[in-house]
Amino acid sequence: MRSKSRTPDVDPGLQVIQRVYKAMNVDQKWSIGEERGFVWWGKDFAQHLWAEPGFDDSGFMVYRVHARCDLLKQFVPSAENLKKLNALSTLASLSGFARDGRSPDRIQLATSMYVHSKTVEWVTRLFGFAVAIQAAQAQIQGSLVADLVGAEPDISPHPLAGFRREADDMLNVIPDLVVPTGEGKSKWGKTDFNVVLQAFTEQGFMCSGGDGLGLTAEFPFLSFTSLFQAVIDEPHPQLGNGLLLRLTLPSKPDGDPYERVLYLNELELKSLTLSHMLGSWCVGSLGVTFVAFFPNATHDLNFINVALSMVLRARWVVARVFASGCGTRPGVL
Repeated sequence: MRSKSRTPDVDPGLQVIQRVYKAMNVDQKWSIGEERGFVWWGKDFAQHLWAEPGFDDSGFMVYRVHARCDLLKQFVPSAENLKKLNALSTLASLSGFARDGRSPDRIQLATSMYVHSKTVEWVTRLFGFAVAIQAAQAQIQGSLVADLVGAEPDISPHPLAGFRREADDMLNVIPDLVVPTGEGKSKWGKTDFNVVLQAFTEQGFMCSGGDGLGLTAEFPFLSFTSLFQAVIDEPHPQLGNGLLLRLTLPSKPDGDPYERVLYLNELELKSLTLSHMLGSWCVGSLGVTFVAFFPNATHDLNFINVALSMVLRARWVVARVFASGCGTRPGVL
């Protein structure tokens, strides 16, 4: 009796990519399959999704999934243009600006998450939201951002089907789902904050809040502390109400501050941080800050895991940026 051929197991990274592809109902006509992902055109801007090969982390095979959407080309990184990008970064939701590795004058919107076999379900849902919002924001804002910084929108045709005349329905996710959901009060409240407050307290962090309006915590940062804030009373100007997270470092940028925070986005995307890159680095009112906004539509998608990502992010900055001596010193990024 001949044995049946066995289909090789699909690793968690590829599972997430495949499930997002299916959930978005991507039209094959407007997509191109790649070895560990795909590229597709919702309309004018190509979006690239892929999963990195796995690596062992304390006995767990962990994978990283990425989404990057083309946005600008012929971008000139002058101090003024970088300052304008930074102003937009302070309003980041689940993606940040990053230079495209194919050419330094091209800017993309970028996001990434880590996943293992126990987290496929919720990572797929949250990553799927991040992918959809990223693609929609590129289509809505691409030409406007290009005009603002004197660049060109990085539109492109599918290599076989050409330019897409009508937008995919998925690009309506912001007006059809995110904005209507964001018109109500924030869905995060006391229960959400108390779970995070307990986890942070157990790790010895100085915390306050948890009263339903937000919380703050201080994480060790060399001989200083970094400041974590979670608030629900600062709605996003485009997406409405939700949850705003900030991680502010006890440092000031060295040299061109806006070039340095763009570099931080790019460094995080190519470094092993174990922290979900959902948001963007920027120079905020208190200094170098990672900001992320989760619209109401993403509620119940594992806030505790996202909050703990901020802890890992602070530790990564200490280990990778300061302790490794990347041209920095404590207090100066």
